[in-house]
Amino acid sequence: MSIENALENFVSSKEPGALVLQGKWGLGKTYFWRRRVVERYLAKPWRKKYSYVSLFGIGSLSDMKVAVYQATQEFDHDLRRKWWRWIHPQWIWWRIQSFLPIALDVADIPYLRTGLAKSYDALSYYLVKGRLICFDDIERRGEGLPMLDFLGLVSQLVDKQGCRVVVILNTGGLNATDQKVWDDNKEKVFHGEMTYAPSIEQSIDLGLETYSGETWYPIARKALSDLRVSNIRIVQRTGRHVKAALDSAGKRELYPRTIESIVRVLALLTYAHSGQAEGAPPLDFVMRSGPFDMALYSMSDKKDRTEKELAWMQLISDYQIFVGDELDKALCQMVINGYPDPALIASEVDAYQSNVELESSKEAFEKAWSLFHDTLAENQEELADALEKAWPPVSHVERAHNLQSTVRLLRLLGRPEVGSKFIKAWIEQRGGERLGDLDEVAMFGPIDDPELVEAIRQAQLKAPVVMDLKEALELLGSSGGISDAAIQSVAKSTPERIASVLTEHAGAKARRAIKTVLDFGTGNPLWAEARQKMRQACEEIAKRSPLSAERMSRYGVTLSASGPDAKNQMN
Repeated sequence: MSIENALENFVSSKEPGALVLQGKWGLGKTYFWRRRVVERYLAKPWRKKYSYVSLFGIGSLSDMKVAVYQATQEFDHDLRRKWWRWIHPQWIWWRIQSFLPIALDVADIPYLRTGLAKSYDALSYYLVKGRLICFDDIERRGEGLPMLDFLGLVSQLVDKQGCRVVVILNTGGLNATDQKVWDDNKEKVFHGEMTYAPSIEQSIDLGLETYSGETWYPIARKALSDLRVSNIRIVQRTGRHVKAALDSAGKRELYPRTIESIVRVLALLTYAHSGQAEGAPPLDFVMRSGPFDMALYSMSDKKDRTEKELAWMQLISDYQIFVGDELDKALCQMVINGYPDPALIASEVDAYQSNVELESSKEAFEKAWSLFHDTLAENQEELADALEKAWPPVSHVERAHNLQSTVRLLRLLGRPEVGSKFIKAWIEQRGGERLGDLDEVAMFGPIDDPELVEAIRQAQLKAPVVMDLKEALELLGSSGGISDAAIQSVAKSTPERIASVLTEHAGAKARRAIKTVLDFGTGNPLWAEARQKMRQACEEIAKRSPLSAERMSRYGVTLSASGPDAKNQMN
């Protein structure tokens, strides 16, 4: 028989008795008792004679008796509404109670006040009969209530008052003195001991029971199971945090990937924040354990780490969720504060959703290209349609070499106008503050498509000059002085202007500037334009005299292609 059925049989019985429901701290014994046993018991109106008494802070036997009686009023409201209540002793006592404080105030005679108070305690306790009573938190009772007195009262409630008593006990929670008293007397008081030892899955199911109808419930359940969380308080907090975070996101529709990330991140953060006693990694440790840290961990000498650190790193690595982005930080702050900042979370969720959309678009673009790479079928129309649909959503983030490849394939497939449209849109997306992106076009491969090269060149040349030519040449003549602004300044100047500035400011820097620009590599249209302008400027200088031509020849510049041969001039 399961512990749940055994407890239900006990509380449904009319026979008085006492049981112990024991188990490790944090497994949810009290929650299990309330949700799986008491709620079913109280669902039947004729059984609503139940009292739950927490002994937290109760410091005397008399206080405990009063607490037992007062707990009856929480669950006996239906008795007040019975038509025959006027003949019921307890209803009569309730009526007397309403006048008792007035009587105690009027009775200013000390011994009379004391007598009335004692009579109140005794009569209140006397009326507690035939009830189901649960005592909890006995480890946290006050010092003025000895364990032996507590056990004596339990025995009295069973033997004289005809009650059924359940005591919830944390295994190992009693101090040595109380444990000895308990061990010496429990056989005389209790009819049996039941140990609540649920599996991790059972604890998670119980703790998330309130949210079983939520779409994110299976994700949370698996996340907590992956983390091996058995503490029901942590499970419940995870559920509350997830509900609060998703509610803060507003009515916007969230992608499944967004929901999964929020749920799994919150499960890890909640565990880290509240589960130190359970062996969880600290919150700050989790927040700095991104994919890069995991890579370093896998390559590092593990002898330099403690056993705890190794266990934490392994847990995070196995969990396969790495935190650290802005949404994760907002969720972390929510876990620390205990409540969300709805505006912040909504904003970060929007940003995360945008990233999810972009990742989905990139996957679609890769899938379109797979129709080219991964098949030998004659699928021209399907491939062209896929590329035409997949490119626009990723155009604003894709590099020039991917644009070049896509445009060339579209031309091959008979859609050159689509390729031209893609080039135009790609250039327009890199206007204004993004002009610098055009300077990096050759970073991931050579750009040699004439239409694309010319479009990039025209866009770069139309950009406003931000550096004076003299300053640009000085910078280019310095060690490591290459900059986009300096290159642009040379590319947008006339050869005559460059030759004039070089002549006016001749020197070591001017010499190094000439060599630097002429040595620019291929691939970047702006660099190619600057190199061409510098060569033309050097040719202009070489035309001045045989001496100048000799000087320019040291940079590989001759006049054979654009003017009189320098050697003939020397003769």
